[in-house]
Amino acid sequence: MGYKLFATDLDGTLLNTDVDISVENIEAFNRARDKGIYTMICTGRTHMGLMDFEKRLNLVKEGNFSIANNGATIYDTYTRKMIRTKTISYDLVVHILELTRDFCAVRVVYGRDTSYSEAESVFTDDYANTCGSDKVEISRDLKRSMLGDTLFKILISSDIDTMLNLYKVINTEVGRDCNILFSSKNLLEITSVEATKGQALKFVADRLGIDIKDTIAIGDNYNDIDMIQVAGLGVAIFNAVDDLKSVADYVTKADNNKHAIKEIVDEFIL
Repeated sequence: MGYKLFATDLDGTLLNTDVDISVENIEAFNRARDKGIYTMICTGRTHMGLMDFEKRLNLVKEGNFSIANNGATIYDTYTRKMIRTKTISYDLVVHILELTRDFCAVRVVYGRDTSYSEAESVFTDDYANTCGSDKVEISRDLKRSMLGDTLFKILISSDIDTMLNLYKVINTEVGRDCNILFSSKNLLEITSVEATKGQALKFVADRLGIDIKDTIAIGDNYNDIDMIQVAGLGVAIFNAVDDLKSVADYVTKADNNKHAIKEIVDEFIL
């Protein structure tokens, strides 16, 4: 089959455990593009933190798009202009913060340009390093700090047992009103019910005039499942969670430390 669009997750998929992109994977991206394949990133990371990855993959070009915030934001990588957003309401964010207030967990809310949290953490530090320290607001009163911003995602992190309890509480109370997905064992990400990677991939394919059956999507975790199911060829990385592998069309022999993206390009594109 002649695939026309190639979308990959970042963490645990394209990125290795050192949070880097191997030379082999970069070269595979370039070779796919040279064959006329539309290549793109589809990640849970915020749109504010993707520029470096996009530059390394030669994706900052006119007409190129990236999907961020688990599908809540789709934007032009060249102009940085949003072409579709799915926000999570201020009232719902406040409600979720109230529900999770008594748990020992890091909570970060991501807005259009700013992240909000009650305390510094690896997540706020990473955001500050990538986007600038002025883009991180540490506040004990998140309700007031984020009032008036456009909100895309809540990230919650703690130990595994706490995370499972948090998921149960949030899902019971507001599960019908939002998407609640694990992006790793200790990371829970909450977005609009209309924000998923699969819906975002379908939107981009339609915009480009590409049939969804002519797309490849690659991922490793629960927030990738609907993207894997929507794509014409859904690929699970060797190190993916079992639930993702069970719905994938193909499971790589290589993990994210052994250039799995190269394997996919070699197997299905070249």
